[in-house]
Amino acid sequence: MTLTKNGAQDLARRRESPDRAWSPAVFVLALMVAAMLPTTHAGASEPCCSITAIDAKTQTVTASETRTRRTFQFKVADTKALSTLEVGQPVHADFKTMKVSLNPDGAQPCCAVVNLRAPTSAPVR
Repeated sequence: MTLTKNGAQDLARRRESPDRAWSPAVFVLALMVAAMLPTTHAGASEPCCSITAIDAKTQTVTASETRTRRTFQFKVADTKALSTLEVGQPVHADFKTMKVSLNPDGAQPCCAVVNLRAPTSAPVR
């Protein structure tokens, strides 16, 4: 195998710059990681939970997470919003921030989770 002057220079450049050889692999890896990260906007996914009970006196709503069946309660300070809620209504919950959104798109969390219980049985798949 014979290398021309240009071929030898090209080979030398590749050896001097190993990051160029990795750039496509790094790009693909970065895309894969980004796809696995949760979005900051809750509207990108379906609601995780549904309302199971409403206590208007204490302004407390009980909901169940669909996947794990764990239940939680959250406080709704806005009485107008509380009066519009119905049992079975879907809601978005973020258990890292302990906030709930009543909006269909999951935007603008309004309510704080005040009680989180363990699942009642095996997770639904």
